[in-house]
Amino acid sequence: MVNNQAPVDLLTYWNAMQKSFLPDNTDPGFIELIEVYQATDIEFPHLKAISLAQWALESGWGLSDLAQQCDNYAGMKWRSVMRPYGTPRAYTDWQGKEDPYVKFRDKAAFIEGYWDRFDLISAYDGWRDHTDTPDKWIEFIGPIWLGMSAPHNKKYINKVKQLYRTRTKFVIYPKKDTFVI
Repeated sequence: MVNNQAPVDLLTYWNAMQKSFLPDNTDPGFIELIEVYQATDIEFPHLKAISLAQWALESGWGLSDLAQQCDNYAGMKWRSVMRPYGTPRAYTDWQGKEDPYVKFRDKAAFIEGYWDRFDLISAYDGWRDHTDTPDKWIEFIGPIWLGMSAPHNKKYINKVKQLYRTRTKFVIYPKKDTFVI
């Protein structure tokens, strides 16, 4: 039997499939963020999908005002070390508290600032020692990021892990020249 079907471009197939793992109401800006992130080299590429899960949780898949107005998908408050990536912007959070948050120049600056933050803020000292797996990494940075009680921190980490396991690990893939099956 001869197969007359054209060969399937795996990357094209993956691009079509990845959208099925996103909620229907995912903001187009978040989809653009995914595209920029996929094209961005980072030191720990195996952590892309879990960090994307954190951003999805923090920004409601890009639907938060902070994400849409400031390209801030992670709820990052302003610190002077963020100056190379953006500017301070007053923002009222979900608790009704107004604080300065980072208004990033663009999505690329958000990604760069997000990863550089771990080296720039002393609370994250030692984070590189926890990069073996996505779980170890989020279990280390999650409680520092959220900064709430132990039960709240654990709930946050579990939500990020759930998004990672059920959605974002299917959205981020290797670059085209490294795509293998």
